Amino acid sequence: RRLKKMHMKRDAISKSPRASDNVHRRRKKRQGKIDKETLEDLKMQSQFQNNELKALIREYEMIDLDGDNLVSWEELATMPQFRNNPLTDRLFEVCGINAKENSIMHVVQAFKVFSAQAPKKEKIQFGFKVIDFNNDGTISRQDLIAYLKLILEDEADAEDDDDNDAGIDKLVDKTSLSNAEFNEIASHVFLEMTGEQDGASEITLEKFTNMVSFQPDFFQKYTIDF
Repeated sequence: RRLKKMHMKRDAISKSPRASDNVHRRRKKRQGKIDKETLEDLKMQSQFQNNELKALIREYEMIDLDGDNLVSWEELATMPQFRNNPLTDRLFEVCGINAKENSIMHVVQAFKVFSAQAPKKEKIQFGFKVIDFNNDGTISRQDLIAYLKLILEDEADAEDDDDNDAGIDKLVDKTSLSNAEFNEIASHVFLEMTGEQDGASEITLEKFTNMVSFQPDFFQKYTIDF
């Protein structure tokens, strides 16, 4: 009789909504785990070190709430590394992040440029593409102004914690600027990058590379600690 009561109690607990939800959550969590074979493939196809890759996978699993091994653009944007970054949408666009479905394989491939081990050449090319808004292979004044407005949009009222910024950001006072002031900043940047007093109309990848190659801050901006 005691044994029968124990079975009845266990059945009642297993059928309760709370127990059912907990079991369902645990099941979904198990389904969302990255298997060893996938992990080995990710190591081979990325530039991440083991600790970086494991940390990224851990972040991915935390935002993969339904455990289907697919996350959306919006879910990736909730990661601490991107949550308060005014460039997040632009970074994702250049990385090739999809709106709805991104597998861990796709995310690792997209984010490998952010690894500390990624070649400087790849980071420079990526940084160039971030500013080249119309994707024509050059940075125009319009591209540069669009970039400046984007980074200042969320930083206008923020305190600048780093007084050692180099390159474009160094020329920008993080306050509300008029279109004329944005144009003036763009002119300074073009002069610094091209060395042309009469005002160049575009910045090539070669000129961009020459400017940022010896700026540690540039590479730091495109290195993310997962």
